Amino acid sequence: MNRKFILTEKPSVAKDFAAALNCFWNGKSYSNDEYEISNCIGHLFSLYDMEDYDPEFSDRTKFPIIPEKIFYKKNTNTIKQSDLIISILKKRNYNQIIIATDADREGEIIARECLFMAGINDLSKVRRFWVSQALTKDVILCGLRDAKPISWYDNLAAQGFGRQHADWLIGINCSRYMSFCAKKHLPVGRVQTAILAAIDSRCEAIRNFKSTEYFEYLGHFISGNGTEFTGCYYNEKKNFPENKFEGQLKSIEGKEAKVTDSQEELKISNAPSLYNLNNLQNDAYKNYKYTAEETLKTVQALYEVHKCVSYPRTPSVVMGSKNVELCNKIMDDLIKDYPQYSDRKNLMNITESNTRVFNDKKLDAHHALIPLKPLDSASEQEKNIYNLLLERFMLAFLPPNKFKVIKKTLSVNGNLFLVTARENIEMGWKSCNVATFPNSEEDTEEEQEINNVDWNSIILKKTECQKKWTKPPKFYNEASLLSFMENPKMETTDKKLTGLGTPATRHTFVPKLIKWGYIVSDGKSIVTTASGHSFIHAINKTPIHDLTEVNLTTTWEEKLENSPEVFIREIRTFISNKLNSKDEIKVEDNEPEITCPLCGKEIRSGKSNYYCIGYKNGCKFSIFSEIAGAKISLPDLKKLCSGKETARKKCVSKSGKEYECKFRYSKETNKLEFIF
Repeated sequence: MNRKFILTEKPSVAKDFAAALNCFWNGKSYSNDEYEISNCIGHLFSLYDMEDYDPEFSDRTKFPIIPEKIFYKKNTNTIKQSDLIISILKKRNYNQIIIATDADREGEIIARECLFMAGINDLSKVRRFWVSQALTKDVILCGLRDAKPISWYDNLAAQGFGRQHADWLIGINCSRYMSFCAKKHLPVGRVQTAILAAIDSRCEAIRNFKSTEYFEYLGHFISGNGTEFTGCYYNEKKNFPENKFEGQLKSIEGKEAKVTDSQEELKISNAPSLYNLNNLQNDAYKNYKYTAEETLKTVQALYEVHKCVSYPRTPSVVMGSKNVELCNKIMDDLIKDYPQYSDRKNLMNITESNTRVFNDKKLDAHHALIPLKPLDSASEQEKNIYNLLLERFMLAFLPPNKFKVIKKTLSVNGNLFLVTARENIEMGWKSCNVATFPNSEEDTEEEQEINNVDWNSIILKKTECQKKWTKPPKFYNEASLLSFMENPKMETTDKKLTGLGTPATRHTFVPKLIKWGYIVSDGKSIVTTASGHSFIHAINKTPIHDLTEVNLTTTWEEKLENSPEVFIREIRTFISNKLNSKDEIKVEDNEPEITCPLCGKEIRSGKSNYYCIGYKNGCKFSIFSEIAGAKISLPDLKKLCSGKETARKKCVSKSGKEYECKFRYSKETNKLEFIF
């Protein structure tokens, strides 16, 4: 009998295959005369622990440990399913095995772990279903017809196993090394340590930043037809360290301006792309301050419970070319329930010619994250996430916004002003007035909008001198850290590097680093703790200091793609060469806990202040970390919260006059008092 076994990664996908192939549930799997279909539940198997190789390795002072061969065992929480899959594969009563796990590295090794654990070494009967599009019946049937020998994907499998084995080898060995040297538990990770180092580097730059004063001069112009606009005064530079030109510019107010140079450039701002997980997490933070983990859990519920969105853990922002009909049907169904979008339908391009949305070359393991049907009753958070997805779906197919960027140099009695402006030609997708309006990633310029200016008749109406201060870099938050992980850059060259982690794992790093006490997050800023900073300082003095370098981690990622064999050999060499020293190192504990004088809860450091974690319950305690130019340190804070005065501080008044005073905190007013 010519029977085939199909193995999927998730139960929902097995169900899709069963519906397309007319298979029925038999109590254990789906089947008919031609097919049997079953599924994994993600990874059914995990790597051995150290002590599984040898009980002696349970001694955490032993390292480096580099097994010649890596072994697997059943995950304790999925034993029933792993036993079922192994029993089906071991029967070997199928003419063909079709692997239909996700079309990516992870999906490849999930399936191959099953084949390996079932003792299947001859893969000549195994074929690979490789589809990233929405699994309609036609897509499934076409994908089965086009299934290739699994050997076509051997290099991808090698990449997947290489990443998995490298993370295990570095995580266990380097964690043991740092923990032994510091005499305390210090987790180390191939990717997470580089991320922690990037966070700490940003915090250090902010701590060491010294703001400097500068001046900017603006000219406010009016044309003969009444249009007003602004230009920026410049000579050899735009910003000036001293206020030298205010009087000079005041003297030319009311004078005529002449255009001495003119440049115009036609630009196009495309509609925002469909969401992938990373971009959704980014916008959910910007709009609602949801953490990446909260967003993932919410969209996972929309997928699994409400069944109204597609698979969430996707890196793709496009659909497949075979999903045009599906998107048209979804759009029509959604507009029936959300008629406020009906006026957009005629403007949309939902055809295969729209390669910004339908692009097989840019399609990854799964297509973009889209709504599939209307959302019924749900929590407020679920509604908010769904509405982001809905709005993005309703924007992605709209025509581009076309505009001109105009740059004019105006001369007023020899004084030059640069005018940069935007003139809309076709509004396109920007004509849509919506409540939730995610910014297009491609539309980042902010210019004043001007139209119908009479450039032959312009008067400098008035000038303005603005006193400004240079600003430090911003602390990372959930959104900016996700963006950094997706597109990291070298601080020195601004060169883009291969991404850190994967779309499915990036949300896990912040909770892990918080759990281990390396960072804290107040919902706005992510900062390293004393322990986190000390850990990075300590690891940088050890032979494994390379792990803190983002470019090393991304270089490894590139080597993994080019040659998994070279990559894993380099990882093994790195561990064996670096972990020879057992010198003692010092890593400080977390900041000593300082309690709130109002409610007794813990005080934490924010971006520009110290605050009480009881603020959600109404506590009003807050002290700025810099007052009148004087820094309030943690020792200062401890004194203030215990009713004591700080040491004498050097301060600067608003007028620039220097003076000295001490600070004391008043519980009655929740303010600092100046003690002269």
